[in-house]
Order: sequence, then structure tokens, then C-alpha cells
Amino acid sequence: MKQIFLLTTLALTFWNCSSTGEKKLSRVEQCKAIFSDADELMQEQSYYSAREPLLEVQNTCSGTGFMEKSQLLLAQSYFLSEEWMEARAEYALFVEQYPSSPHSPLSSYNKAVSAYNVEYVPGRDNSFTQKALRDFDAFLSNYPENVKNDSAKIFKKELLERLAEEQLAIAVLYSRMSEPQASAIYLKEMLNTYPNSRKIFDALVLLCEVYIRLDQFEQAQEFITQLQNRFPVRAAKVTSSLNSDLSKAQENFKDNIENKKDKKMRKSKKVDQS
Repeated sequence: MKQIFLLTTLALTFWNCSSTGEKKLSRVEQCKAIFSDADELMQEQSYYSAREPLLEVQNTCSGTGFMEKSQLLLAQSYFLSEEWMEARAEYALFVEQYPSSPHSPLSSYNKAVSAYNVEYVPGRDNSFTQKALRDFDAFLSNYPENVKNDSAKIFKKELLERLAEEQLAIAVLYSRMSEPQASAIYLKEMLNTYPNSRKIFDALVLLCEVYIRLDQFEQAQEFITQLQNRFPVRAAKVTSSLNSDLSKAQENFKDNIENKKDKKMRKSKKVDQS
């Protein structure tokens, strides 16, 4: 690519230095012509083809007034092609270099949307989810009156939901691995960090179950009550089942204590008789 830029630059220089008497193009005119070609390709939706002249402008037209426009179009070429990681990088560069541009608010928004759209696979690297959250926070902070704010808040809510579901999935995994204590830790962290998640009901149910398994009956009763208060209709059947499981667990716990006492007493009697 750099070789293409060099050859193009040399050709333009040769044109300007020609002694044939033909009209010479100024550097600004040259850059305008290159940018016009790129702009036309963008309008034709030839996004990939447009990048070569856009990059040429970026490399050879400093100070001509076409740098800002070419950087914006370059970012758009990736965005419209759904090449999300590249789009985010180019929009980030635009916002950094041209913070006062009238195009900066939308570029900041598109930067966040690009990060949101990077393929997300639950249970794997969520770094772009975190980046998207930071990007939307920055957009909302820097442009509090922008027309895109409502959309940004919806995107942010969905990103938080992703993280909440990931936290719940880890808790479920620990529960299945017979690690109820670890499961409880993740569930309580989820409840504290994502209190408005759509998965709060499922998290509370599982938390009740793991505390019953841990024989931590006061904690289990506390979360059963919370479940009833927060979801009085939806939780009716499940809380009835949880209360039944809790009563059985308490009885079993008492029986185990009594059995241990009996075994200890019988062992003590045998020692005395000997």
C-alpha cells in the first residue's frame, strides 16, 4: 500500500514539474481530486475501494483541509462494511484528532456502536463489551443533550445485561460443580452490580437454593422473602417449593445433629463400660 502512495505522489510531483506547458495542479487541487474519487466510491457503496484514496489523502495531504473529511469517510467505510473493530479504531482516531468537529458527537456514538457490534460469545473474552460501556459512558457524558442519548442508554442497558447473564452463568456452573459457596459469591455480586437485570428472578431463586444446600437457613429465608416481595405473582409457586425444601433441610439438619449426639453418647458409654 505504501508503494502505491509513493508512486502516486511521485506521479503528481512529476506532473507539477513538467515543462510541457500544460496547466499545473496545485497540491490542494491534487488532494481535492483524490478525495473526490474516494467520495464518489463511497456514494457507490464501494467501501473497500474507497479506502485506498482516503489513505492516500491521509498520507500526502496534511494541511490541505481534506484530512478531517478523509478520516471521517475512512471510519464510515469500515462502519458501513460492518468491520466493527476497525470502525471503532478509526472513529476513535477521528474523535481524538478533531474533538471540536461538528461530526464528533456522531463519531463518538458510532465508535460505541462499533464496539457493541463486535461479535460477543458468552463465556469468552468480554473486553469489547467493557469498551462499549466506556464508549457509551463517554458519549453520554460529553454530549448530554445529543439526540442519540436515548439510543445510547438502550445500548448500555443491553451491555449491562450481557455482563449480568455472564455472572449468572458462572454461578450456575459452580452450583452444578457442587461448589455452592462460590456460586453464592457470584450471585450476590451480580445482585449488587446489576440490580435491574432481567435475570434477577433467576439469580434469587438459585441463591435461595444454594443457601439451603449450605445449611445457612437464615440467609435462605432472607432471600426467599426478598423473592416474594419483589415478584409476588411470578414467585408464588417457586417460593412455596423453596419453603418446603427449607423446612426439610432444617429437619434433616436437626436429625443429623441428634444422630451425632446419639453416636457420641453410645461411644462414651462403651468407653465407660470397658
